[in-house]
Amino acid sequence: MSHERLVAGYLAHAEAVARDQQDQHFWAYLDLHRLAQQKPQAAWPLVVEVVKRVTDEETLGYVSADILEDLLCENGPALIDRVEAQAGADEHFRQALSSVRGWNRMPPDVRARLDVLIGRPADTDKRGAG
Repeated sequence: MSHERLVAGYLAHAEAVARDQQDQHFWAYLDLHRLAQQKPQAAWPLVVEVVKRVTDEETLGYVSADILEDLLCENGPALIDRVEAQAGADEHFRQALSSVRGWNRMPPDVRARLDVLIGRPADTDKRGAG
């Protein structure tokens, strides 16, 4: 399967879920999550591309709380340098990071570095909404 097809399929899935519409692209959700679990370095550029293509807040919130959050929680130490570089160059990506909610599932050092990226005080309760 092409990366373009997977990115477009996942984005269609995310838009459908965010808008509470029928989802015909759940296969892309499964494939991207499988890739993220098995080969996080290969999934990273696809997740970045998905975030880039999101055009509305609802879908960005879903993507952030789904694949971006899972990738960071499960592979944060391996990806944090890339996350910092992307966030430094891309305001839209920083906005996506601010919608990640799985703070208590992340290694503390990864969480601390993300706090700096999004301007969240280190002593903020990460389990809250914001």
